[in-house]
Amino acid sequence: MTGFPVAEGDLRALTPRDAARYLRTRGWVEGERVRYSMRWRLRLGDHEHTVLLPAITELTDYPNRMADLLQDLAQAEGRTVLSVHADMVLTNVDTQEITTRPNTPSGTIPLLEGTTAVARVKDLLLSAATAEVLDEPRLVLPRNKPRRAREFLSQALLGTTKPGSYIFSVQIPVEAHPQSSPPSNVSRRADTAELPFGRRVSQRLYEAVHAAHKAAVLSTESGDLTVFAEQARRGVSADLCESLAGLAGEAGNGFTIAFGWSPRWSVPHTYTQPRAEFSAELLPSLSGAAEMFRSNDPTPESYPQALVLGPSLSLTRVGTDGGHILVAAGQGTTKELQGRQIRVLLSAEQYDQAAHAHAQHYDLIFQGTVVRQGRTYEMADPTRFVVSAT
Repeated sequence: MTGFPVAEGDLRALTPRDAARYLRTRGWVEGERVRYSMRWRLRLGDHEHTVLLPAITELTDYPNRMADLLQDLAQAEGRTVLSVHADMVLTNVDTQEITTRPNTPSGTIPLLEGTTAVARVKDLLLSAATAEVLDEPRLVLPRNKPRRAREFLSQALLGTTKPGSYIFSVQIPVEAHPQSSPPSNVSRRADTAELPFGRRVSQRLYEAVHAAHKAAVLSTESGDLTVFAEQARRGVSADLCESLAGLAGEAGNGFTIAFGWSPRWSVPHTYTQPRAEFSAELLPSLSGAAEMFRSNDPTPESYPQALVLGPSLSLTRVGTDGGHILVAAGQGTTKELQGRQIRVLLSAEQYDQAAHAHAQHYDLIFQGTVVRQGRTYEMADPTRFVVSAT
């Protein structure tokens, strides 16, 4: 075993059962017996890969046979032996590998683009966790996410990247912890009631991602974005679509999400697609669906005590009672509102001050509750109004 990246003792410690679970969750299909091994097959495109899984641990050359299995799997799946081995022994986590394709050398990503991608990965997990807690179709998820969904993020892990364009490896613990049992007011589907919350989120994410992929394909072919709304019951939402579209980064080259499952909990037999491939052609549909959902959302989003700082773009006087101005929210504004145009309703005295500041090209500072209705952001009755002459 000289030169092989996995030690002989670690190879002997691998059990056929753990290896078989790995193969099954990665889409491999068990075939016929070949002497002391079982043949497994995986079809990728027009090519069928085959590997042999040793079935008897007492074989004197068992470590060598396991080494051959790891080598063949690494070649078939386009990964390294070490990464395959690591996933095979991870028995208490579900995994999602998100392969992005930035225009940089393999294994690298621009710093700012990588930072944005991590944020989108977080949003992707949060959308699935929120959908699982709410357990009802929502085309637009609430801005204030449920506490259980937010707490879940502190349990999820970001693993080391692996060879490829640039791979984000997510690990979701699926151990059941008595202290984290769901609150009694959370509705749960009967078929998942006994699963730990982490596994339920993983399954929700699997269903939502594949449903969004199906809708994106149909929408790209037909030009009809309404097909996304038909997948709301499976977890498709504006939040999910925005997160997926954002994973493409500046390059917009598409990405792949691969799902792996902890062998400690079974998965539905219908989960036959371990990967979802989002090509560049599907990205406009994802972005378009998110925009459509938000523009048609009848439920206003509220940002209490929001801070808005920036120049006025336009002023509209309404009789002698004041009027409203449009402010370009810039640096210093509440994070979620930066880059937006905020309409602020002002009294007559406040409007006169704003008109003077507008003529002098001064920035304005407002604080108050901003309400979003569709594409419009509006602040009425600001509790603070300051002209910034600097």
